[in-house]
Amino acid sequence: MPVRLLNVYKQNNITVIGYEKVTCTIYNPTSSQGWGDGSILYDGTKIQKNVSSGYRFIAVSEDLLWKYPIGSLVEVCCFENSEYYTGFWQVRDKMNSRKKNHIDFLQENMKMKLRKNYCFIRRVE
Repeated sequence: MPVRLLNVYKQNNITVIGYEKVTCTIYNPTSSQGWGDGSILYDGTKIQKNVSSGYRFIAVSEDLLWKYPIGSLVEVCCFENSEYYTGFWQVRDKMNSRKKNHIDFLQENMKMKLRKNYCFIRRVE
């Protein structure tokens, strides 16, 4: 039986096992940052733009789509006063192809700032 090696990271004296470190940012449901007028996601889901933070949807870069395909559930772990983003999110959108190893959190405004520009992610089976 093959042995699966897990990624192990240490952050603030906390060990995170089985996650992948990715760059993370926030995007808004607007025409400049999304598809059409911003109310339709890559998978065809129509959202209400004024409450988009409540959906807990993320976009992933194209290079991560094979690990985290559209519709998959992921667990995200953030540190340093960005705990709002820690938890379960669903992949529903795809980022521009110029981004690599990157996820975007869907938010209708920028109230919930990210303190660091990286987090840890793993797929939930």
